[in-house]
Amino acid sequence: MIEEIKNRIEVSKEVLDTLPKNNIKNQQKYDEILLQQKQIFERYKFEIIQEILKRKDTYMQLEDHVDIDIATKMKDMKKYLYLLNDYNSSYEKLSFDKILYKLNHFYKEELDEVNNNILNCIQIFKKIGIELTGNDFNYSPFTNRYMTALLENNEDIKDIFEEIYWQCPDLFIHIELNIKYLYYVNKKIFDRYVEIVRNNFLSVLPSEKPLAYYKSLVTRYDESVSRSLRLGLKKFMDKERNLKDYSESNIKKCYSFFTDEPYSDESVEEIIKMARSVKEYQEYVYFKPLIEDIKKLYEGKESYKGNLKKKLKEIQKKEKLVYRYNRKNKINKLNNLLKELDILYEEMNFDLFLESLYNNLNEESSIYDALYLASSYFTYIVKYAIDNKVVENDTKKVEDFIAIQDRLKAFVVNPYNTIFNNILLTDDRNIPFIICDRYKLSNLNINPEMLDEKADEIITNAEIIEVYNKVVSKITTKKIDFIINSIELLNK
Repeated sequence: MIEEIKNRIEVSKEVLDTLPKNNIKNQQKYDEILLQQKQIFERYKFEIIQEILKRKDTYMQLEDHVDIDIATKMKDMKKYLYLLNDYNSSYEKLSFDKILYKLNHFYKEELDEVNNNILNCIQIFKKIGIELTGNDFNYSPFTNRYMTALLENNEDIKDIFEEIYWQCPDLFIHIELNIKYLYYVNKKIFDRYVEIVRNNFLSVLPSEKPLAYYKSLVTRYDESVSRSLRLGLKKFMDKERNLKDYSESNIKKCYSFFTDEPYSDESVEEIIKMARSVKEYQEYVYFKPLIEDIKKLYEGKESYKGNLKKKLKEIQKKEKLVYRYNRKNKINKLNNLLKELDILYEEMNFDLFLESLYNNLNEESSIYDALYLASSYFTYIVKYAIDNKVVENDTKKVEDFIAIQDRLKAFVVNPYNTIFNNILLTDDRNIPFIICDRYKLSNLNINPEMLDEKADEIITNAEIIEVYNKVVSKITTKKIDFIINSIELLNK
């Protein structure tokens, strides 16, 4: 058809070139024939467009391997993974640790957010069946007045805050302490609530090992996405991938980066596994200071025994004085006492973590166990990040601490981790050599220096090979190129 159109164009040119245009009659005749030729080529254009659409639609009739049912199960289960954590208590599971940390580090210009944090705590109490009122906030006359106004949705709350703040700049610390007191008074109820929710969650799962089941869902879903020709093509259409990266010459270059062996599906799978191990190693490098910190804490674990119990007794003793000073209206003594309690509660939060470390880590614990434990305690993440200067100016970096914890949580539930689940916390092994030795057995070219110097190149090349193997080779570069060009052409 292309040759036919080219020939017709040449003939049309010759015909038009021979026509005279020296007078009105000849010009009219020329215009008439020109219009006829235009209509002919408009028909050709229409036919070509129809053919392009036909071929494009045919090429785009691709398999979509994504299992929506698995995706739904995975997303639903992810919401409740926190219930599976055996290292922490209902305090952490219900996010009191993060909400109250935010409350302790407030700014006057964030009053609405502070109030929302307080009301979030009130909602958590309500969820377990405890309806709090202003009378429950009696740590000081300031907390009582402010909380009564807040819970009654007083429209003048900002004015009330402004008035109280100049009398009691530590107002929100007092409220925070009051909430902690109310939590510990009702701790058994909170723990029971979490246990019921956990049991309900577990009762609908088809596996006795829920975390392993979740990880299997993730790997099955990821595999279905990676093999989806429809989704794979869309990434090229959306310019997320460049087709030039998947040319035959570039694939050979990427493949030879890893091995001199002939191209095979088995080698591709090993390359993909190696890239995952490199990603795991990158996370290990990021969290290595934290792992070293846990190791030091583990070495002193025997000194933590009984500390939490002592701290709780000390807090309870001082809390009795709180109510005594309140009744006698000894405001100065009360303020000083609450400052002491604030320090004690902060120390107790860390003692909770150390108590869990004492009870759960032993000589058989892996690096994975230590990271899982660390991810379970926001208060530990904060202390670690500040002590090791991971973030600066802690009063303004609450979201940074949450980001570190979220990244650590994602790492410990990553189903592709294979290294740190099997290395003891107390081991002093050369991890880069372990990784390299494993993949040299598969005839892959890798050395310890590459893990630091060429990690990103390893991952990029492996991803190109995986996409080529699972998507591009199935559709073909020729068809992908046609689809992309046809869409661009039709959109002009």
